[in-house]
Amino acid sequence: KSDDQGGGLGSLLGARNRLIGRAAGKVQLLRTDLLALREELGADFQHILIYCAEDAEQFGQCKEIMRELGVPIAHILGTDSVEKRSYALQDFASGAYPILLAKKCLNEGINIPQARHAFILQSTTNEMEFVQRRGRVLRKCAGKTHANVTDYLVLPSTGEINHSYDLKLIERELTRAMEFAQDARNSAEGYAIINKLKDRYAG
Repeated sequence: KSDDQGGGLGSLLGARNRLIGRAAGKVQLLRTDLLALREELGADFQHILIYCAEDAEQFGQCKEIMRELGVPIAHILGTDSVEKRSYALQDFASGAYPILLAKKCLNEGINIPQARHAFILQSTTNEMEFVQRRGRVLRKCAGKTHANVTDYLVLPSTGEINHSYDLKLIERELTRAMEFAQDARNSAEGYAIINKLKDRYAG
């Protein structure tokens, strides 16, 4: 009986992790952020990486947003052939497609130094994964002085914390935020936001 209960809890937590990874609010925030970035960059709106969660729904939502905004995209999946990935990466690097939409890939062994902006929709507690994703956009390239990385956090409302899992979720999300903030140009701003969140949940 205890094994069955453990398995059931594991399934529920696994399902919750998937929901966290593709939280609907992230996609709408992405749309808002892309609109602001396009307004800021104008003709230089290109070399943008978007990491999606590992499910078809969010990937489809992102593609729909790009169609709505009229932005051509290249996209690669973990199941794509090496040849298909190569063509997509070449098109992205050349600027033919300003945005590269990626799902279940780009964590390791792929070099895209032209990338200047990254939006990370897939939450992960695996330090190696988020360091590798960040590394894709931090590679050096001629004329590139820095890169911008936006990682979307998923946190429960303060009135909804009723399980130790929620506390672990908060800890994991904020730990990842701290990792991203520590070497950032706007680290002071990042730490200020993180500390406010810590104070909110501590109360």
